[in-house]
Order: sequence, then structure tokens, then C-alpha cells
Amino acid sequence: MFFTCFSFAIAVWLFYTLSKEYTFVVSTNLTYKNLPPDAAFHIRDPGTIQVTIVGTGWQLFFSRFRFAPSPLQLDLAKLEGNKFILLNQHLADFNNQISVNQKITSILPDTLHIDYATRLEKKVPIELIATFDFAPRHYISSAIQIIPDSVLISGPVDIIRGISSWPTPALQYSKLRDNLRTVVVLSNTNIQSVNLKPNIAQLVISVEEFTEKSLQLPISIQNNVENFDVQLIPKSVEITFLVPLSKFSVVNESDFEVSIDLEDWKKRKLKKLLPTVNRQPDFIRLIKVNPMEIDFLIQK
Repeated sequence: MFFTCFSFAIAVWLFYTLSKEYTFVVSTNLTYKNLPPDAAFHIRDPGTIQVTIVGTGWQLFFSRFRFAPSPLQLDLAKLEGNKFILLNQHLADFNNQISVNQKITSILPDTLHIDYATRLEKKVPIELIATFDFAPRHYISSAIQIIPDSVLISGPVDIIRGISSWPTPALQYSKLRDNLRTVVVLSNTNIQSVNLKPNIAQLVISVEEFTEKSLQLPISIQNNVENFDVQLIPKSVEITFLVPLSKFSVVNESDFEVSIDLEDWKKRKLKKLLPTVNRQPDFIRLIKVNPMEIDFLIQK
């Protein structure tokens, strides 16, 4: 009985205590919207900002367990050539972005400085940052497509000149067995002063089941400038490769070229020559060449 009453008293005290208002500080990021399209400037971004919030003890308690508070968004539509922004003048807008039971009272640092610069615009290719793995016997069957394959970036000259491509977010796809078509959002949060058009792209990956196929191919001779009479033993090799099921019947000997190079014998004095596959369809996956070494006789 005593333990029950004691537990009830503790619960009541805890509920009363956590229902009171407290002031606490959280760290978060600052993002931007409505960047003036014709202005070239660089915001000296502080990285993270310290936000002082008035809220209940419950909110303080749960804020300690939140891994990453939602970033605050700053509207730059009315920048109008100012060289600095006083964040504490935007508290009303920031408070509209958080819970109605909380109130932001101050932000540190309280000032963002803006450096204006000459503006440059150029087109750069989109760089795919992605890792893939596939279901058994499934692989990419044709070139990966990014549509569009490039974006138009604009901003301060010194920043734009240093950008040669625009990366996608890090993407990861596992156990793929079907074609993939998805929209990728291209973010500019790492370089806030750069405008990006478009900010989305379509990623297209063709995936098929592959099967094994073998072909017998003749061996050609390269760098026989002296026109030696060269006898190869054997005169052909068998190549084994994986091919998409849809293209199994269309792949034939004319799609490949296998050769040996006499320079290997002339310069390196090799006693056996190594066959090399010089040409093959880009959608196959070569497994092996048999035999891996070729005997030869040369009559000068």
C-alpha cells in the first residue's frame, strides 16, 4: 500500500513538474528559400545555429532524445541588396515553423553576413552517386540513364568555376531484379549561394536476368608488321559470358574480336601468347576465355 501511494505521488509530482514552462537550447540547421535568381551572393553560413526555445518540461525532455531537429527555413524573397540578415527579426516566421506550444525567443549567431559577387552561369553534368546489388543472376542490362543528364547552375564566379559536376544524393538499391525508374531530388543545401535548374532528375536503370552463353571465336594477329608466317595452336578460343535473356539469340560471333599481339613475343620473348577480347557488346559480362594461353610457331 505504501509503495502504491509513493509511486502515485511521484507520478503526480513528475506530471506537474514537466507541465511547467522551461527555457532550453537546441542546435539545428538553417536552410534558405526564394533565393533571388538574378543576384550572385555568398552567405557566410554558420553551419548550425543555437535556438533558444520556451516550452514545457515535456518538450524539453523529448528534445534530448531527438537525433536531428528539423531545420529552420529562412525566406530571402525580400533580401533587397542587404549585406547582412538579422535572424532575430525573423522570429515570427520561424515560430510558424514549429509547434504552437513552443516559442523561439532568440537565435545565435544572430547575424548572417552576405558577400556579393559577379554572377556566372554554366551547365554541368549530373554525377550519379549510387551503390547497387542485385538478385541472383540479375544485372544492369544497358547504360544507366539520368534524364536530364545535366543541370544549369548559377552563382558567384569563384564558386561556379570550381564546380565541374553536380552530384546526386548518395543512393543505395539492394536486390534489384526489375527495371528501376525513380525521381532523384538534387539538393543545393551544401552550396546555398548556387541556384540549380532543374532540381530533379529521373534515374532509369534497366535490370534483367542473365544467362550463360558460349561462342567459338577465331583469333586474329596484331602487329605482324614483318608478315611472318604464324601458326596458332589452337586457332580459336571459346569465350563464356553472361547475357540478358532478351538478347540471348541476337548475340553472335560478329559481335566479338579476339586477338594475340606479336609484340609480346618480340619484346618480352613470351613462349605462349595471351588472347585478348578487343571488342564485345557492352551489355555482356565476360566470364572466361579458354584456353587462356596460345601456343604458336613462327616461320620467318
